[in-house]
Amino acid sequence: MTRYIEPTQRTRQLFFLAAILWAGLVLFLDRLDQFLPPLSKDRSIAIDQILERSLWGTVLSTVFIVILSMGAIYLTQRAISSGQWPPTNMTVPFRAKVKEIRSPRRTWISLAVLLSFFAIQIGLSWILYAKKQETLEEAKILIKNYSQPTLPASTPILRRP
Repeated sequence: MTRYIEPTQRTRQLFFLAAILWAGLVLFLDRLDQFLPPLSKDRSIAIDQILERSLWGTVLSTVFIVILSMGAIYLTQRAISSGQWPPTNMTVPFRAKVKEIRSPRRTWISLAVLLSFFAIQIGLSWILYAKKQETLEEAKILIKNYSQPTLPASTPILRRP
């Protein structure tokens, strides 16, 4: 016999509130540069500001993915201990069919695959930050070397025959 978990009105309201908050957060992060102070006119200082903003973005995305990973581990443990998905005493916003977990090993393997994708995402974001840092440091050196005039202002560049 197929079992179902019925939703509660409170859970449905919380679900839609969370969806609205997520949408607002996405829109806010999309326009985040408008709320930050403008970059400096000096190019070397502007590069440092860009690197600082990139570091903050990388750290925040890493923290976010770690929190998602911990939530996935917690829900997997609850599901395996109860032997079903959704776990017992878990409220759902919509009617959900209860699936029996017949193979805990398969569930742990699925979690390991998800966590490996999360680890790849974290690794790629830090690798990209390191590449950006390296590139912008080279740009600072080029700006420093080429912003200074090599000839005095009175020396003509082209000589007339």
